[in-house]
Amino acid sequence: MIGSQKKILIIDDDTAIRSMVQLQLSKAGYEVIEASNGIDGLNRALSEKPALILLDYLMPEMDGAHVFQELVTNPRYQAVKNTPVIIVTAKDTDQSSRTRFIEGGVSAYLHKPFGWQELVNVIENVFILHEVKVRNQLLQDELMQTTQYLESVLDATPVGIIATNPEGVIQRVNSYVFQTLQQSADEWAGKSILKIPFFQQTELHQFLTDLIVQHDRQVGPRFIQATNEFRRLALNVNGVPVRKDEAMRGFIITIQDVTETERRQHELDILSEIGTFMHSTLDLDTLLHVTLTAITAGCALGFSRAMIFLLNENEKMLECRMGVGPANAAEAARIWGELSKEYISLTEFLRKYGLAPHPPEDYFHQLVSKIRVPLSNLDEHFARVIFQKEAIRVRCVSHEKSAACLDEFRLLEIDEFVAVPMIAQDRVIGMVVADNKFSNYPMDESMIDLLKVFANQAGLAVERAGTYEKLAREKQRLEKAYHELQQTQNRLIHAERLATIGKMAAQVAHEIRNPLVTIGGFARQIEKAVDRPELSRKVYQFAHIIASEVGRLEAILKNVLDYSKVSQPQPSLNNVNKLIDELVLHLSLRDEVQSKSIVIHKQLDEGIPDSYFDYQQIKQVVLNVCQNAIHAMKNQGTLTIKTRMINESMLEIGIQDTGCGIPAKALDEIFEPFYTTRHDGTGLGLSISRKIVHNHGGDIHVASEVGKGTTVSICLKLFSVEADFISQGATFNSA
Repeated sequence: MIGSQKKILIIDDDTAIRSMVQLQLSKAGYEVIEASNGIDGLNRALSEKPALILLDYLMPEMDGAHVFQELVTNPRYQAVKNTPVIIVTAKDTDQSSRTRFIEGGVSAYLHKPFGWQELVNVIENVFILHEVKVRNQLLQDELMQTTQYLESVLDATPVGIIATNPEGVIQRVNSYVFQTLQQSADEWAGKSILKIPFFQQTELHQFLTDLIVQHDRQVGPRFIQATNEFRRLALNVNGVPVRKDEAMRGFIITIQDVTETERRQHELDILSEIGTFMHSTLDLDTLLHVTLTAITAGCALGFSRAMIFLLNENEKMLECRMGVGPANAAEAARIWGELSKEYISLTEFLRKYGLAPHPPEDYFHQLVSKIRVPLSNLDEHFARVIFQKEAIRVRCVSHEKSAACLDEFRLLEIDEFVAVPMIAQDRVIGMVVADNKFSNYPMDESMIDLLKVFANQAGLAVERAGTYEKLAREKQRLEKAYHELQQTQNRLIHAERLATIGKMAAQVAHEIRNPLVTIGGFARQIEKAVDRPELSRKVYQFAHIIASEVGRLEAILKNVLDYSKVSQPQPSLNNVNKLIDELVLHLSLRDEVQSKSIVIHKQLDEGIPDSYFDYQQIKQVVLNVCQNAIHAMKNQGTLTIKTRMINESMLEIGIQDTGCGIPAKALDEIFEPFYTTRHDGTGLGLSISRKIVHNHGGDIHVASEVGKGTTVSICLKLFSVEADFISQGATFNSA
């Protein structure tokens, strides 16, 4: 059917007309609804949402013109305002009235009387035209949305875009251009880009001339330095012609602000140069002087004055180690006047002034180097730097009394300063304090950010120099200890009743000698290699060997001290099986176990109860025995760890290996101090272990067969009450 059940609303006060129209339109396949007056018609239009309205022009109270006006202007009928309307009238009207209705939005104008087929044809035509109108509106809406989207994309693009006609008259500029160049859009509208004052700067004007005046091809990209009213800019500029059907349509000019990128590259170059100097010395005072010289150099960070505070962890103090800068305006004028006459690079500047000894008569250094602040007395500003790793900016308003504005700060008239932490291995080792007194140059965020990065770099270098300084002191201490041990040995070897102690001293002296020789040799190699960058890897290897040998010395001294006085057990309620589980997991991850393909078996008695013992001491005993067992096995050995109840009050830990075994004659000596078959052993492990086991009311036994392996049995007494352990432990210790 033609109508396809589209709904049509008839608004007419003539009942006969409504009935005839309804009859004819129903035959044509339309669903027809009626209204007898304008008000009823508007309400039915709102409730029924018809596809078309047949509106009689002449009606009492509210005529068709009034109804149509309400329909398209009253917000109440917003939902149906675009419904097509056909005006039906028997009134003679002139052409101007008809035209006014059509221009006002009426879809058709039909005179009574009319033929029914004519009515159907008009309705069909209106539906067709309305559908075309709706489609056109959708296309216009989509076009508008697309245009708005492209405009938003253009404005959001992080590159400046300028479109001109072939003569260079500006057609379109995105917002990035005005934001970056800080220019006014009103001053650019409709003007030739060649006439804009900003683009009349020499390099920019030459670029535009090459693009617009002399050529019709791409020009650029070019790196151009320019300035606006506020700052210097570094720009990447590119220009391309736009053609359509070989005809020139204009030019597209792109502008990218790389000022920040250039600044960061300059900062990286500065940090690289300074880093080279900082790593060329291991002397702490020289390093501090290089660091402060770089912070105050006009060709580097450019602060007026700077100080370095280091943490003294032993005394819990924050101490100012060094300061560089003028103490007053007259000294500042003299120093900066002399420096302004020199045109030297940063490298030459640091070599001339940074590596030179710090002048002892420097008043600024003399004054600030007296500053020592207890960590417990830090004010909120310095506490944030040291404890929270924050960079701060402090203004000493009117030099009010404050721990941050110390007496020395007031003497130096420090009105404002910045303090940043020096961090090494995620640990604060000190801080840098800098100001711009006398230069009055503002401390902007870029200066502070660069100082923060540099302070971290300096922190690593200071930590390295401090480590070297500690190594040197440790070497001296160990050499002194070695000398004293030799003297002690010479005295003790003649005393028969002190034979064991003499043996101990001789062994310790012997064990210390080799690491000392290694430390001394490699330390001297480090000193020689400092100024030779190609030896940096060897320096690392030397330092690693020194650290390893120092660790060995510390282990020897620790074992000697442990042997001389094993600490009293600190009992807690634990379970031996839990201790074994933890230890086996630890041993299984060791490189030596994996490289030798050693298999570890556990055979644990689940009936072993919790008891009181010193968890760490018993763990040390079991670990010592297991380490000896692993060392005794070459490849594909088996380490078995068992636990069992001997009786109600005793348990046994058995450790069995498939190693080389121990000769029978040596079984009586293995618990003697310093008896060892290992080149890196101290011979104190089993002695300490036996003492620990005895302190726990137990005993330790060894059975071995050469070529087949060794079994160590550790017997421990069970204590279900802590007080029993303490009371009986006193008996063990006194025995």
